Amino acid sequence: SDLVFICAQLYSPYIPLIVQQAKRLGKPVVFRTTGTIFQDERLQHMEWVRDVNTFVHHSLRSAERLSHLNSSYVRVDQSAYNEDALLQIIPLERSVKKFFIVSRLSWEKDIDTVIEVFNSLDIRDATLTIFGTGDEEEKLRKQAAGNERIIFKGHVPHDQLGEAFNAHDCLIISSSQEGGPLSGIEVMAAGRMVLSTRVGAMPERFPDLDIWYNGSPEELKAKIESYMAMEESDVKKITQDIRNQYIANYSRKAVTRKYLKCVDALM
Repeated sequence: SDLVFICAQLYSPYIPLIVQQAKRLGKPVVFRTTGTIFQDERLQHMEWVRDVNTFVHHSLRSAERLSHLNSSYVRVDQSAYNEDALLQIIPLERSVKKFFIVSRLSWEKDIDTVIEVFNSLDIRDATLTIFGTGDEEEKLRKQAAGNERIIFKGHVPHDQLGEAFNAHDCLIISSSQEGGPLSGIEVMAAGRMVLSTRVGAMPERFPDLDIWYNGSPEELKAKIESYMAMEESDVKKITQDIRNQYIANYSRKAVTRKYLKCVDALM
């Protein structure tokens, strides 16, 4: 091999051995991190990180957590796996009524907060569809019991994801911790509205849009109500801008160029 390219979590057990062997053989290493990099004591014992030639991170937030080790990095985000199907969707041109979540149903996703808000909403047109499975599913179904406007759809296969985005208006990302998430990229490709906490790479993906809430039920409810009150012309402009941002910076073509540039610099 001429170069070692690692795609893994920082904490995977054999990574230090791989990096050390690559250094011994004089092979450059590119490490594309996945998942969340936690600021805990484990980072103090990762001297092998200095032997990685270049890290590739989702976000500047991830890079900053390794800054004490003087690691070299570039920022390259994800593209949507099912890009072709998502780009065929016409960006939203209607008022926002149908909200949805595409997520693993686990504690850090804070989906219980979203259900709490939809249980309290007085707007009859607002619906919430939840795609995904996980440890919290039974608890969340009990919380939503009796509310016909909250629908659980279970796991959505990749080849049906385009249909799910096409049928809904606004993705909600309610997580307290994330590396990405990938759904934040998919919503850009699909040309749909998005509401999000300031998690993972989301602030860097949407630097110029007011899509944020602080994780509280009160702020989320206020944002949902403001989205539903938007003029259709404003919705159309925002979703077209979101789509254009994806094509310019996050499409397979754009991400490919960034990876090749990173590897070329080491070769």
